[in-house]
Amino acid sequence: MYPHRIRLRGPWECESLTGKVRHKRHFGRPGRLDEHERVWLTISGSDATAEVWLNGQHLGWSVEETKYFECDVTGRLLHGNDLTVETAAANGNAGARGEVSLEIRCTAFLRAVRISGTREGDIARIHAAGEVVGTCEGPLELYLLLDRATLNYAKVETDPNGRPFSLTSEPISLGKEDWSEPHQARVELVNVATVWYETEASIHL
Repeated sequence: MYPHRIRLRGPWECESLTGKVRHKRHFGRPGRLDEHERVWLTISGSDATAEVWLNGQHLGWSVEETKYFECDVTGRLLHGNDLTVETAAANGNAGARGEVSLEIRCTAFLRAVRISGTREGDIARIHAAGEVVGTCEGPLELYLLLDRATLNYAKVETDPNGRPFSLTSEPISLGKEDWSEPHQARVELVNVATVWYETEASIHL
């Protein structure tokens, strides 16, 4: 199931510099990759602007407002790798770095997915929107599910820069079912019979 996430937790080496903090960590290359798999470096939840280097190569930066960074590092990985993340020192702690992970993704994946529910009386609808990013030789399939039941389906083409999608369920009659507890809604990107990417959210109605 994708994405397969490898969290790069401790140990990190932290060095205080003028106006910033340098975080350094060594890690090994993930095991054998299939032809359709790629390795992405991601940072989420950072409390400060961050700049990122891998094996001495500058990968880019993320600003405090987005609190997110991602980069395809498949072709940059060595047997042993040195990662450096520099953050503004305003927060003065290692937590400003955020959660750093390696994600094994397929050549196409989902980005910026938003899942929500709306209700009018006893009728509800589930909505999902986002982007399909990457490449694939043919069209892929998108599924919108609620508690494992398929609500909607569409075929989508890929785009390296991102192709927007939007799915909305048919009206759902809530009836006497107990909706006081959240239900799990999920979007799956499928290639033939393999889920290339999935993301889910709790829906309150």
